[in-house]
Amino acid sequence: MDTMACSVGLKKRAPAGSRAPEPDARVSAPPGIFPPPDDLELLARVHQGEYFEVWQARERATGTLVAYKQVRPDGSHPGVARVHLANEALILERVAGPWFVSLLGTDLDAPWPGLRLEWIAGQSVRAHLCERNRLPLGESLWIARQCAQGLLQLLEAGFLHTRLTSDHVLLNDGGSVKLIDLAWAQRDTTSARELGHSADAETALAPEGVAIDPRSRQDLVALGGLLVEMLCGKTIPRLIDGSGDGDDSPAAVAHRLRVA
Repeated sequence: MDTMACSVGLKKRAPAGSRAPEPDARVSAPPGIFPPPDDLELLARVHQGEYFEVWQARERATGTLVAYKQVRPDGSHPGVARVHLANEALILERVAGPWFVSLLGTDLDAPWPGLRLEWIAGQSVRAHLCERNRLPLGESLWIARQCAQGLLQLLEAGFLHTRLTSDHVLLNDGGSVKLIDLAWAQRDTTSARELGHSADAETALAPEGVAIDPRSRQDLVALGGLLVEMLCGKTIPRLIDGSGDGDDSPAAVAHRLRVA
């Protein structure tokens, strides 16, 4: 008989009169997930994507609710997911502000890699649209303006979101916006100073004289697509190809808008 199988399959019997050990929180974790850190109690899974899942969790010591984002245990590329999770932690440390959830802690080196994030009571713009079909002009512009401010803060920190959709814009109960899912954000090759956002107007370069990272179009056009979706109640798929193989000229993008 295999020795390892025996050691795993058999449990040691406690000596007579001894106290049974306290149950390990990692053993009682819901099936199919990485065991959470001992100081967290998982309450409900609120999102599951291809690489990550997000749980509402409670800190055992304080009772504080947090969002716990972890690598999916059954994902096909856990190594890739771990790298992108670390990327999100790095970005959230650099862009702390009103348009992003707060990073409360990281468990990147643990067997259960995850991020502890601020818990926001609210819903995504996509879920909001499912309830209302389309949004009034004023509300749509208010949401789009906040998204633009968040994208600008990202750009000033040297990053592009690259995945701005109605699923990745979170509305809290007061209507304020949080941009989420920064795991796939990428570095921008054009600094905000070069784009003319410097406080020193005399040293800011003219935008037409700057080599702008072509990927920045993704965020700008995605913001326009989000506004169209909020006003019209329908998505505009593949406004920008993003692969470099398709036609992303202004005329091609305009055509996609017309036929959507």
